[in-house]
Amino acid sequence: MGRDESVSHDAGDRIEDEWIEPFRKALGLHGRPADKHKWHIIWVRKLAVWMRGKPLRQLTREDAEGFLATLSTSPGIADWQLDQAADSLRILIGSVFGQDWAHSIHAPAPPPSDIPVPVGDDPIEKLKYTIRCRNYSALTEKSYSFWVERFLVFCKEAQVEPGTDAVRAFLERLVISANMSASTQSQALNALVFHFKHVLGTPFSDLGDLTGAGATGERWETPNTPKGEERLAKRLGEFGAIRCACGSLMKIC
Repeated sequence: MGRDESVSHDAGDRIEDEWIEPFRKALGLHGRPADKHKWHIIWVRKLAVWMRGKPLRQLTREDAEGFLATLSTSPGIADWQLDQAADSLRILIGSVFGQDWAHSIHAPAPPPSDIPVPVGDDPIEKLKYTIRCRNYSALTEKSYSFWVERFLVFCKEAQVEPGTDAVRAFLERLVISANMSASTQSQALNALVFHFKHVLGTPFSDLGDLTGAGATGERWETPNTPKGEERLAKRLGEFGAIRCACGSLMKIC
């Protein structure tokens, strides 16, 4: 079992060990049919995986909204499934965790009809769709698309599965082999955080001390909310730096 699979499995175990019975009781008290309980539990388990190791009791309003936003832009998720997921979170947060803000959790509005849903499995088209549904800037879309495409090419040529180890290897190679700056490396990181968390729905693990993150071995902290990601993208500088790096990146990736 790989590192990513182990993290996902552990997250599911924590849910079952600590919250499964209180959650079942809460579902019953809220009048949810017993034969539907398993589906509510599935949504909570998906949330646990999405949280990527963060304890569910530390769930914030932004975490809940971010998880539902990810579901809302996932092709194949019907409106009733999104409503059921939101209902599951309200019951978990309000009745199990006792948080007063649980009542404010609702399924997000469907994506605008003028944004075409991607056809097929092209990861870059799915990425662009998710970005557009969040009304991110054209600059952010261009930057994210560039870095995610380079990462996927890197994985294909290195014959490795996309995941935490591959992300770390890719980001370190940008500095070691292509002599990229820390800010350029940060741009790539932010794009990959968004791709894994909001497009794939499976955030990667803590990268720890990453070579090239800073002169003193700065520790990477991945953004946890769409607002945080957008703020970071705006701080990362102009896209011209990326385009200048294009030639050397194509050689190594």
